[in-house]
Amino acid sequence: MWHRVMLIWILILKLAILKISPMDALDMVQKAYAANFTKVYIRNESGDYYYRLDDADYYLVYEYTDETTGNYLIHLYEFIVDDTELGTGHIVTYGWYMVNPYTGEIIPAGTAPTG
Repeated sequence: MWHRVMLIWILILKLAILKISPMDALDMVQKAYAANFTKVYIRNESGDYYYRLDDADYYLVYEYTDETTGNYLIHLYEFIVDDTELGTGHIVTYGWYMVNPYTGEIIPAGTAPTG
């Protein structure tokens, strides 16, 4: 009996070790869907970043981790400036991508998050 319990714990530990980070997931989506985007580091101590298309306002960003599935949600969008004086505007979404943190599978989620 204790052999089974030990085997289950070993499998749980392996899964925890193999889990990719949100930034790893963002890199995977960038390679698959936005290869010409450039990495831009956020100015904080976290080491987080996003991707941006040079000379344009297209972005690829990690949004959040879905509480139900544990998948990472990645957002591809364009920022449209409506008022140049204020710098305000709106976004146009081109894609949402869910990434399984254990398998690395990228699941295109259309134009709206599914989770």
